[in-house]
Amino acid sequence: MTVQIYSSMRSENAWSLALRRLWRDPVGRISLGVVVFYLVLVGLVLMGWLGTHWNDPVAVNYAPPTWYATAANRVTLPAEEAWDRTQVIPLYGWTDPLEPIWSEARAAAQRIQPEPVSYRLTLPLGADKWGRDVGQKVLKGT
Repeated sequence: MTVQIYSSMRSENAWSLALRRLWRDPVGRISLGVVVFYLVLVGLVLMGWLGTHWNDPVAVNYAPPTWYATAANRVTLPAEEAWDRTQVIPLYGWTDPLEPIWSEARAAAQRIQPEPVSYRLTLPLGADKWGRDVGQKVLKGT
């Protein structure tokens, strides 16, 4: 009885067997595509190309989710009223050494006009308590 040894036969790698089985399965290919898409999304968020403005208020508080945008979905709110700093507290004869500086600062503050802020009424995934986009927060949370 003679024993022949075949040196040309190679055993297959476990990874190549697993990849071949994964590629034959259609559900496995779809799942692999989802995982690759998620990894690309994570890479884009880490590089700062997506989800960078997640903390900016862009909508009204608790804006409802909607999937279509119209011109009626935007509202322009008036600028906030500044605190009236012109009230003078009586100093009972004392002179304020900082009065020239404060009067100049008050005059400069009167010249500043805050810009009106435009907020959206609806967002695709809605807004949170502070008007931040939930979709941007989900991207940042990946």
